Amino acid sequence: MEWLIQIDKQLLLCLNGSDCLWLDNLMWYVSKTGTWTFMLLALLYLVVRRDNWRATVSFLLCFVLCIVLADQISSSIIKPLVMRPRPTHDAVIGSMVDVVRGYRGGQFGFVSSHAANTFAVVTLLSLVVRRRALTLITFFWAMLVSYSRVYLGVHYPGDILCGGVLGVFVGWAMFRLYLCLASLSHDNREARNHSTATGFSEFRLRCFYASVFLTCIFLIIYSFL
Repeated sequence: MEWLIQIDKQLLLCLNGSDCLWLDNLMWYVSKTGTWTFMLLALLYLVVRRDNWRATVSFLLCFVLCIVLADQISSSIIKPLVMRPRPTHDAVIGSMVDVVRGYRGGQFGFVSSHAANTFAVVTLLSLVVRRRALTLITFFWAMLVSYSRVYLGVHYPGDILCGGVLGVFVGWAMFRLYLCLASLSHDNREARNHSTATGFSEFRLRCFYASVFLTCIFLIIYSFL
């Protein structure tokens, strides 16, 4: 176990921080939940289905439960039990960690709540919508947000990996709940060439893709300011 911990610490020091102010700003904003508000609103627009309100309500319920369960299991159960200090609070390597804007986070970091929350959400979304492009985009987003926590020095890679595994499990469990709650057979009132195989609007799906693209462009430009 000790050799795994040492590898984790060495990986952290390799991946944490840089001498680039623009990258510091970018990772700082990537890590902030508020940055992705536009994307989350587009996601809400995507999942609202006029032809199946039961499926819509079921998804929104499971979406909220995803975040609550992933966050509470990671923050209120695992962190107090494991009590692994964050890199910024580690007595051995804390002084070697590159800190951005003086941010050091709370005392304990295992597992990462950011990783658990984001991977729970994208797992649920991917299983429900079942569109390859959406799966690739959202999982890349989850990995980017998770990496930003390592870059900022507030999580070890192991915190991220285990948080991601927890998130995938929670997302899968909420998908099974969604299947129980939602009526999957419905009368699709939109033309079939305007909807995905699982009943989601192609137009709304493209709006979601556009929101991700525009948010990323905004982040890239804003990080220069």
